[in-house]
Amino acid sequence: MANRLKVAKVLSIRTLQLQGWSQRRIARELGISRGAVARQLLAGSGPTLQSDGPEGSNSAKAPPGSEAAEAPPNRAKAPPGSRSLCDPFRGLVLAKLEQGLAAQRIFQDLVAEHGFTGKYHSVRRFVAKPGRSHHNSPPAQDFQPILVAPCGREAFVLDAQLA
Repeated sequence: MANRLKVAKVLSIRTLQLQGWSQRRIARELGISRGAVARQLLAGSGPTLQSDGPEGSNSAKAPPGSEAAEAPPNRAKAPPGSRSLCDPFRGLVLAKLEQGLAAQRIFQDLVAEHGFTGKYHSVRRFVAKPGRSHHNSPPAQDFQPILVAPCGREAFVLDAQLA
């Protein structure tokens, strides 16, 4: 027989999804895979929720302990005008970018030297904003081509400039 979710889990998945929980959070709370949650929500068949039943009926409920938990804030987009955790360190970050340091190194310096409590991805997003590059390399320098060839052999020198 194929692996199937029990009716109680199916109803819990749908209840939690209606409460605005993410598929990832539902999977974590119910102890099942994210794929199983996604398949169940896409299937749309099987037991359904009945909201017009009596209050004391045996309807599907969220797992114990999760009723009081609030849904996490939607992190897909920050509200307009919200500030980055890196804003207090803006001058320092920009100076380190000018030195040619990568976002990872800037993050490590902020944590070690300035007590930064944010995550690496906050620094990476801050550095990658339009007009900034987190792989900022130092400006190209002029160079003199060196010709090395064994005696009696012909050599070609390409005139290449770094862009």
